Order: sequence, then C-alpha cells, then structure tokens
Amino acid sequence: MKKIAGLTVLLLGLGALYAIALQKHGERDRIRSSDITLTARCEQKLTRYGLIAGAEYRSPYLLKTAGSASPMRGYTEDDVRAIKRGCNIVDELQGRATPDAAAERSYAS
Repeated sequence: MKKIAGLTVLLLGLGALYAIALQKHGERDRIRSSDITLTARCEQKLTRYGLIAGAEYRSPYLLKTAGSASPMRGYTEDDVRAIKRGCNIVDELQGRATPDAAAERSYAS
C-alpha cells in the first residue's frame, strides 16, 4: 500500500511539473507572436533594407549602388520577427532608446 501511495504522489508531482511546463511554453509562444514595436532607428534601418517576408529578396542597397541585385531566398515571418527583435536589442544596448543617449553611448563602446 505504501508503494502505491508513493507512486501516486510521484505521478501527481510529475503531472504538476508537466502542467507548469505547458503553461510556460504557451506563455513563451504568446510573447514570440506578440507585436514588435521597433525603435525609431530600427524602423528607419529596416525600411531602408526593405525587410518584409516573402518568397524572394532583392537588396535595395545593391539595386541602388550597382543597378541590379540577384534574387535571393526570401525571409519568413519568423525570420523578420527575429531580425526586428535583434535590431531592437542592439539599438537599446547602444543606448539609443534611453533619455540621455549621449551619456549612455559612452558605456557601450
């Protein structure tokens, strides 16, 4: 009887851990799919690069400077989200989004 009770407690504990893990994964997925608000600098930069999801990508920079650009594999929605998040992180680490950006930038060098 003790073995069955011990096994029951163990299974209930494991079930609770599994339920917590499912809840955390759901929360992470909601965060990953939420809207991304870009910093002003990232908005400007990514617009200049023509960052959109699609089947193929042609570099606006090469089109402007060289007059032509070979088509490349395009970005997926997940790629675009990752690039946007990365741009925001780098921009914020460099102090651009802080109230006193000049003072903050001296620490980012």
